[in-house]
Amino acid sequence: MNNKNNSGNGHDKNKIVTFPNTKERKSSRKTKEKIWRKEYKKLQKEKQIPFLNAGKIPPFTRILICSFLIIHIIMSVFLDSGQTLKAFYMFGFIPGYFTGTFEWSWSAPFGIITHMFIHGSWTHVMFNTVMGLAFGMFFEKEFGTRRFIIFFFICGISGAITYFIFNPFTISPVIGASGGLNGLFGAMLILMNQRNQLGNISKRGMWPIITFWIIFMIGSGLISEGNIAWQAHLGGFLAGITLLHALQKGIIKF
Repeated sequence: MNNKNNSGNGHDKNKIVTFPNTKERKSSRKTKEKIWRKEYKKLQKEKQIPFLNAGKIPPFTRILICSFLIIHIIMSVFLDSGQTLKAFYMFGFIPGYFTGTFEWSWSAPFGIITHMFIHGSWTHVMFNTVMGLAFGMFFEKEFGTRRFIIFFFICGISGAITYFIFNPFTISPVIGASGGLNGLFGAMLILMNQRNQLGNISKRGMWPIITFWIIFMIGSGLISEGNIAWQAHLGGFLAGITLLHALQKGIIKF
């Protein structure tokens, strides 16, 4: 049979294929294993869980969750039940201060901010700490520390104002950071939808998700018989969506 790859012109060169011996194969395998281990450790380091990698938590997110925990620890350790209740009324947000149904206090104007850093139980503070860490890391890395600070406080204040609109004469204090956190959650949902990160859910647009979350917040508030300030959650959530839209459209800049 004729070999079509052989031109027969006398200029073909023979090619010799050599195979490594046992010692060379062993040495090569060890070298590759070292490279693999190095790459694996690098990937593991990059994919570390944020909770275990404090060095990667942005500055204001770290301050925020630490303030939640430190304030709650101080109140739990140093205040009895009566003093704790007094702190709720002093630093919580109470609409009645502003409508005359509750005796005015020097701390009333500050409550619209300070209420975000006080929590009613360990379950409450731990839930908000976890959510603050998750949403805060996402938002602060996305928009920077300055915008994150402004965004969080605007959403928290919007939650308090919404609660006031629904309950202008109540003397029950609103406490917790849920208004601000729901604002971050709303903005995060919009961003994830824009990037097609919500899977099949995003095919129907954002309105089904927004509607579901609004119904869930109102429903959970009604079921709790007043123990959950769903109005503050709702106000913060809608403020977050509105703020993000205004930022992306250039309507507002901060």
